Amino acid sequence: MMDWSGILGVWPVAALASAIPFFGRAKRARADSHLPLAVNPRIEELERENEALKTELSQFKGVQNATLTRFQTTFYELPLPCFTVDGRGHVMEWNRACEAFFFRPEHEAVDRPITEILGTGIFRNDAEGMIYMVFMGLHPAPIAIDLFVEGRKRTVKWHASPIKDRDGLVVGALNTLGVLPEFEIPGD
Repeated sequence: MMDWSGILGVWPVAALASAIPFFGRAKRARADSHLPLAVNPRIEELERENEALKTELSQFKGVQNATLTRFQTTFYELPLPCFTVDGRGHVMEWNRACEAFFFRPEHEAVDRPITEILGTGIFRNDAEGMIYMVFMGLHPAPIAIDLFVEGRKRTVKWHASPIKDRDGLVVGALNTLGVLPEFEIPGD
C-alpha cells in the first residue's frame, strides 16, 4: 500500500483548499465554451428570437382558437340547415338545424357519404352538378329542390359555396338549405 502522508505533507493545506474551486469551475463551464467568442453572442441572440417566436405562436394559437370557437358557435346555431362536404363526398360538419330537419343527429352524419345521409336521389339532378361546380371553384346559383325526409316531401332552396384553404384550393363545399314554406292548393 502506498503511503500518502509524505506527499500530502509537502503541500500546505491552503494550496489544497485553493485547488478545490479550480476543479469545481471546470465542471461548471458552459457546454459551448469550446466555441469561438463571436459565436456565443449569436447563440444567445437565436435563443431570444426563439423565445419571441414561441410567444408569437402562442398568441396566434389563441386567435385561431377564438376564430374556431366563433365559427362553430355561428355555424351550429344557424337556424338554417347547413352542412359541409369534403372532396370525397363525406359530410364534415352538420349543424343543429340539420339534425332537426333530417331527423339525424350529428354523430350519425359526420364522416359518412352524403348519398348515405340524404339518399342517392339528390345526385340525380341539379344538386350533383351544383356541388361539382363548387369543387371547380365556381359559385353556382341556388336551386330549388325537393327532398324526401321521413317519407315527406320538403322543398328547399339549396345554396352551395366553396370552402378554400390558405392557398385558395377548394377543400369542401358549404351547403345551406333555405326551407320553403309548403303551399296548400285551394280546394284541397
